[in-house]
Amino acid sequence: MRLSDHITFLPAFSLDRWHFSAWPETLTFSDTIGIVGLLVTVLGFAIAVRQINKTHTAAEAAKAATVATVHSFRRFESMTNLQKIAAQTKVLHDVLVQTRIEASASAAVRLREMVAELEGHPTGPHVNESKRWPSMKENIWRIESDLSRAQSINRLDVDNRLELLARVSATRDEFITLASKTAMAAF
Repeated sequence: MRLSDHITFLPAFSLDRWHFSAWPETLTFSDTIGIVGLLVTVLGFAIAVRQINKTHTAAEAAKAATVATVHSFRRFESMTNLQKIAAQTKVLHDVLVQTRIEASASAAVRLREMVAELEGHPTGPHVNESKRWPSMKENIWRIESDLSRAQSINRLDVDNRLELLARVSATRDEFITLASKTAMAAF
């Protein structure tokens, strides 16, 4: 027997609408299994769609967390690099106090290299956000240039040395301040 043998369509006319009867007069076991299977399939599809939405939402949350972690790590790395530069300015200051021209010039070159490395580093954009960064960088370049010139003539006047010491100290303070601000922005 076919399913169509069990289904009877009885169109009946009434004054308000057509009535169709599409339900079989008798339900067999296979008909019941088919209906239950259809309900389970629809329910399973609804659950699958819900789970896909949850997975998509979880993936977006994980992506946002990853971006936030990378951003925080880069800020922390910027702060660390700025503290290393501040430490190098302390080395330069100490060598200048001892009036060692060649060592001072070498320390200034290393300081300039560290600043250039920081600027090209992936953490550099965090540092470049500072409005003081261009003047800080320019000050490092001038200090290095003045010390290279002093090294070439093997002479550093007392007035020039005191002025360089003041500029190095001010630059160190600026780097420490920028490192602190960077650290606070990371949290």
